[in-house]
Amino acid sequence: MAALQGIDRFAFAAAPTIVIVERDALMWELLAEWLKAERYEVYRWDGMEPAPALDPAMAVVDVCWPRHAEISSLRRVRAAFPGVPIAVISGRFSSGTRGAGTAAHRLGVHQAIPKPCHRAQLVAAVREIVGSPRP
Repeated sequence: MAALQGIDRFAFAAAPTIVIVERDALMWELLAEWLKAERYEVYRWDGMEPAPALDPAMAVVDVCWPRHAEISSLRRVRAAFPGVPIAVISGRFSSGTRGAGTAAHRLGVHQAIPKPCHRAQLVAAVREIVGSPRP
């Protein structure tokens, strides 16, 4: 069978899936809206229920207390999705927290995002990790 001419075989690939672990429903809706507008697939997981049967490109995890018990949420995400890059978002990070800096390194994650964050901060962190979805 001849290959299709003039068709990019990757044009039909699914958009990268991002799992968001965020307890606050309004914040989850906002993060999801921003990422969906950029053509990412978004899935909500509370981190407590059985892990969904997904192969996400990355996870965005809200941590209330980065130095304490909330780190268990990172362990659950790592167990559910081994090897998947993680960005954490927290109100405990200062506004000067930068992407893959000290806070991210301490937590063993790819990006640390202060909360509240701007849409551009979130999208930039996601793009740095998984790239942009195909148009």
